This record gives sequence, C-alpha cells and structure tokens, in this order.
Amino acid sequence: LNRISIAQEYSHPHIDLHAHLFMNEGMTWFFHGDFFGPLKADSWDDKLSSQANPDSLNRSGLGLVVVSLYANALFASPKKSILKQIALTERFVSQNPEWVIAKNAEEATSALQNGKRVLVLSIEGAADILETEKDIRAFAKKGVSIVTFAHLMDDDLVGAAFLVCLEALSNPVAWLKSLITHEKCDGVHSNNRGLTEKGRAVAHALLKNKIWIDLSHASEGTTRDLLPMMKAAGQPLLYTHTSP
Repeated sequence: LNRISIAQEYSHPHIDLHAHLFMNEGMTWFFHGDFFGPLKADSWDDKLSSQANPDSLNRSGLGLVVVSLYANALFASPKKSILKQIALTERFVSQNPEWVIAKNAEEATSALQNGKRVLVLSIEGAADILETEKDIRAFAKKGVSIVTFAHLMDDDLVGAAFLVCLEALSNPVAWLKSLITHEKCDGVHSNNRGLTEKGRAVAHALLKNKIWIDLSHASEGTTRDLLPMMKAAGQPLLYTHTSP
C-alpha cells in the first residue's frame, strides 16, 4: 500500500541510490565513455564503460538519483575532479530543468511534490577530499549531502571492508596486505581498524554540518566507531550500495 501511495503521489517514483554518472572524470583514460556522449557499456555489469547519459536518464522512471562522485588519486586530483563533476551535474540540470539538485530532505521533498526530479550529490571516499571542516562546508555549499566515508582500502581516516571479487582486482596491493593484517571471525575476513584520530574529527564535522554518512565499504571497526556517533546525531543508518 505504501508503494502504491508513493506511485500515485509522484510521477517518477523510483530511485537509484548509487549512480556513477561522471566516472570518466574520476578515472580518466581508464574509463570508457562520457556522460554527455553515447553509451559505451554493452552489458549491465560493465563497470568501466558509461551506462548512462542525459537521454537515458530522462527516459528512465527515476525520480531521485544519488549521484556518486568518485576520483581515484592515481588518475586525477581528487578535489579538483569532484568539483568538476559537480560542475557537470550543474550543467546537466541547467540543460534539463525537470531536474534539480537537492541539498537536503526539505528541498528534495518540495521538488518531488512539485513534479521535479531530484539529484542528490554524494562523495565516495572522504580521504584527500574532505580533510578539514572548511572542506566539508565548501562541498556542502555546493550541494553534497551524503559521504561514503570509506572506500576500497584503509587510509588516514578510516579502515575499509575486506576486498572481494572485482574490488580485489581494483586494488591488489591492498587485498594482499589485508590477507595478512585482517582477522578471521567464523571463517570470514574482518577488519577491526576503525576511525583514526583525524577520521573521528572529520566524522564529527560531517555530522555537525548535517552530511549523511554512508556506511558502505566501512570496516567492522569503522562501523563500530561510527554507530554511536550517528545515533547521537539522530542520523539513520545508510548503506547505499553494499551490504552490512
């Protein structure tokens, strides 16, 4: 009944919680295709070719899309790349006024109720991008409202979840290291490395500025550290694209 009521209320009732629309900006030559060009992927599970462009996004039934902004430091300057991806999102919205960038829940709700379609900006991997509260305020002002704190490997902020399958291939050095350093619990690899002192400060700043922390990719240790902080701040738990 709830799904029916949502479908009746909104003309585009579906959501995508994790869409990499501008992956070529974060991985440059390692990625095939551009959001403003023709689709390059020839299957749904092609992770290294473009799967969406303005035409396909407009023809989709999506009413809310979490745009995941990612930059690999091996290929691009993370901060500059994320800012460029935000600018490209703004370009899409200016060319497609049916869409808006919502900075908070109130803006998203209002837009949907007025027949608009919503983009929510999310940064995947805080390291090298959100180093200070000044950085966080600057990106929040640009519209970033979700941050996936951890990503594919431990960094100076957090511990990351054990790598499996293709994720292991994306960072083989981290995967080999994790085989040695991660513990095993009931036969399953786990990582008890949590927030560093710097990571805890960044987490507090994210919560203070009402940025929703996404627990995807977080290690067991990071998750344990973040849970009480998120609870105290009144934030619901969020996993956009990985299981707990």
